[in-house]
Amino acid sequence: MEETETVLNENERIGLPKGRGEVILAIEDEEELRDFLKTVLEENGYKVLLASDGKEGLCTYMEHMDEISLVLLDMGLPVMNGLDVLTKLLLINPGVRVISASGYIEPDVKACAIEVGAFDFLPKPYLMEDLLMKVSRAL
Repeated sequence: MEETETVLNENERIGLPKGRGEVILAIEDEEELRDFLKTVLEENGYKVLLASDGKEGLCTYMEHMDEISLVLLDMGLPVMNGLDVLTKLLLINPGVRVISASGYIEPDVKACAIEVGAFDFLPKPYLMEDLLMKVSRAL
């Protein structure tokens, strides 16, 4: 716990952006990465909802769409891939803010996600600084 507090104090010192209670839906199939996203985002002022696959992510979004400010969307999801989820999110709410993410995405898929309507792209492995900067910019 002390190590986490030290990292957070360092983040404050170097001026990484903080949230003001905005709700972020993280759709990520890897449990460790979901835990990382939840920890980092909550410790930096955001509220986090989690989903482990595309179908669960869509259901969670529909249940909480009035409170969700941003969706972090892994492109390599089971059950329903990220591009399909992105397309359906945009049909549900054309104004939804989405940051797509992947560690092994083909350049044309990344470009397609942006073209379809993703706000930005976040490469994996997630780096806390990149995550917080892109989330702040998207909001």
